[in-house]
Amino acid sequence: MSWVHDFFDLRYADIALSQAPDEAMIDGLMARLALSPGDRALDQCCGVGRLSIPLARRGVAVVGVDVIPAYVARAEARAEGLPARFVAADAAAFVPDAPVDAALCWWTSFGYAPDDAGNRALLARAFEALRPGGLYAVETHNVPSLLRQPTPRFEQVLGGVRVVRDSELDLRRGLFAQRWTFHPPEGDSWTRYGTTRLYMPHRIAEMMAEVGFEDVAVMADLSGAPLRLEHPRVLVLGRRPA
Repeated sequence: MSWVHDFFDLRYADIALSQAPDEAMIDGLMARLALSPGDRALDQCCGVGRLSIPLARRGVAVVGVDVIPAYVARAEARAEGLPARFVAADAAAFVPDAPVDAALCWWTSFGYAPDDAGNRALLARAFEALRPGGLYAVETHNVPSLLRQPTPRFEQVLGGVRVVRDSELDLRRGLFAQRWTFHPPEGDSWTRYGTTRLYMPHRIAEMMAEVGFEDVAVMADLSGAPLRLEHPRVLVLGRRPA
């Protein structure tokens, strides 16, 4: 995971993590995780609080954990007056001091470790954090779609910066290797590298079951739509036994 500390700096946060999710997404997240005002939630790899803060505005007491201290500091500043607290720690080693009603790991944060043991640890910490009956959701790449329509180069403009992602599927090691180049309208460009371990949807479900989750379900999105080959993302949901 050493690449994480190099990749996720405040420049990246300003470019790619500044846009808040729409209210419909937060509605869906609240419903899918059975959250109500006054409940507690754990946001693994929370970044600058893109999900933690909207959930806290709905009255959910959120504990966000992220390995990047500068992101935690920014999240804390943005959450002033809200029922949210943030911890700078490895999410694969962190369990909050009181049980939570739901936990989430969003936006491809699952798979940052290069091996199964490291990624399974993230699932295990979520399981330990939950109260009996609590729900956990992992949202990441739908690997069958990625393999079906690989995109070696992808360009977009984020925050006024042209972002070019060159990627390669390392099938031998099961990794999605990426080179990101950022071209601001003024000043020098810069490049960062990252890798994500790829898991078929059923394998994520199996790993969740291995650490103790039950009723594990695989779906396309928060609506619960059945996952199909053309869906770029996958949501895997599990419950800690009551």
